[in-house]
Amino acid sequence: MGTAQSIALSEEHSFPYLRAFAMALRGWSGGVTEAEEALEAFRQIRAGLWGVEVLAILAEVNADAERSTEALEHLEASLAEGRRTGERWREAEVHRRLGELLYHRLKRSTPVAGVRFPGRRVRDSLLVDSRRAR
Repeated sequence: MGTAQSIALSEEHSFPYLRAFAMALRGWSGGVTEAEEALEAFRQIRAGLWGVEVLAILAEVNADAERSTEALEHLEASLAEGRRTGERWREAEVHRRLGELLYHRLKRSTPVAGVRFPGRRVRDSLLVDSRRAR
């Protein structure tokens, strides 16, 4: 059964929560507009469960559309929602996606003289410390 059928059945039988979830799945494969509609559907029914997932889907769709600012905002909102509700099962994946987005934004930005990726600085300082210990 596709998402369109799931949405139609949930509307026919008055299951607003399942409708909103099917909309989120449609948004995942459809695009930014569909994902935004899903988030609005979840907000309209005041669904607490799966909010972190819908925000993460919206972030992923925005990232795929090269809208990194919006993607970062939705990832941060997903983390905040997880802290607020205790729904933290998606947190590791959200952090991974956040790191990936920040890394790609940094790679695309114009390099500034003397500034390096923070991870490299940490790695270099660890190498220096390990060499001193020898």
